[in-house]
Amino acid sequence: MPKKGYITPSSFKKIMTTTRGGSGFGQTALTYADEVVLDILGVERNELYTASLTHGIENESLAIDRYTEETLNAVVSVEEPIVHSDFDFIAGTPDGLIGSDGIVEIKCPFNPVNHLGNLRWKTNPEETQISEYWWQIQGYLWITDRKYCDFVSFDPRFPYDKQITIKRIERDQSEIDKLSERCIEFWKIIQSKLLL
Repeated sequence: MPKKGYITPSSFKKIMTTTRGGSGFGQTALTYADEVVLDILGVERNELYTASLTHGIENESLAIDRYTEETLNAVVSVEEPIVHSDFDFIAGTPDGLIGSDGIVEIKCPFNPVNHLGNLRWKTNPEETQISEYWWQIQGYLWITDRKYCDFVSFDPRFPYDKQITIKRIERDQSEIDKLSERCIEFWKIIQSKLLL
């Protein structure tokens, strides 16, 4: 995504995390606010491409191919960020669009233990990493105005029949309403930082 100072769904979890015992923004959120300010000002940041991020990028197309094979759903790639229709400071690029109602979010865990946990979705949902990405998923459903997300965990190191697992996550409007309020407050913090 081009750096234009957007608040992005991949960082919504930072925004939704409150201070201990309160409702304010924690230090992680405030640091993220500084990063958005730097993007708005056009200041280059030295972003590290970790092994886990590289692993995810390298395996995403394989994951999409397997998803299509398993579901017969065609995935339309998103080339440009989708800007929220009501809030021009919120934008993101989902991993793909499905038909007129869905999106797909692909995760290729660097640590195979995480994929192993995701394979247990049906029997032990608390072991999955879905909570880690909950706000990201609801955020993409919000900006795309879609109804569901197929959350995919893929790891080609596993035996073929255990390489992929798919979990459908429905749009939760009450959660999106919370997200909307929080993002508006967060944007006010960013604006105040720009005045310094």
